[in-house]
Amino acid sequence: MRTEYAGLIDGCKTWNVFDDAGNLVGTNGSPPEPPAVPECITAVQIRKWLVAHGIALEDVTSAIEALPDDVRVNTKIEWEYEPMIQRSSSMLAQMAAAFGMDSAAIDAAFTEAAGL
Repeated sequence: MRTEYAGLIDGCKTWNVFDDAGNLVGTNGSPPEPPAVPECITAVQIRKWLVAHGIALEDVTSAIEALPDDVRVNTKIEWEYEPMIQRSSSMLAQMAAAFGMDSAAIDAAFTEAAGL
């Protein structure tokens, strides 16, 4: 743990507290606000996140191929060619369901992936 002087905020001396990995864990003993869930992340970020969490990209391809005909083609096009993944994407909803992810898990994935 380490602390770092952040300056005067509302007339009070403010210190940030960081863990050993350098992550902000609190300010003057209070936890920081949770990060906002990004509206979108890049295709590279989501792919890096998947690999970091033990989900092979081939597993995603297999999950897409297992979708019903009426959604498979559009989902495959989005997965292969869309440079940005929108949090509200129907492709994301299809894939998250295939991997058993609920809304909170998707939010956590987007927040983490945004930093990759």
